[in-house]
Amino acid sequence: MAPACHVAALLGYTGIRSHAITSNCMKVLKHLPKTGQHLRTRRLSLGLTLRDVHVASLGLARELRKPAFVLPASRLHDIETKKITPSIYRLYTLARVYRCRLTELLSWYGIPPGTRD
Repeated sequence: MAPACHVAALLGYTGIRSHAITSNCMKVLKHLPKTGQHLRTRRLSLGLTLRDVHVASLGLARELRKPAFVLPASRLHDIETKKITPSIYRLYTLARVYRCRLTELLSWYGIPPGTRD
């Protein structure tokens, strides 16, 4: 069975309205994972679109000569809206693009900062 949001999108062009479908979509949007909310808030505060982040990731991947740093817009959307944990390469990309420390991003995933021995 298709998720309610996808059903709503499919039904949108027919003019059929359903309160249940709209409510289910709103629940999904209201309950974004906490880390995803942090990432989305940071991205929007910088005035970046999903595509902007993707383009910046392409530049970083070229600079570092490693394709693992590329972050497709669709994957970033999934990271922001679902409980998907990005690879360390993509976390590094996000830290660079969002102009924050990698340790800050890691803390959003519950990883405490390292201690010095």
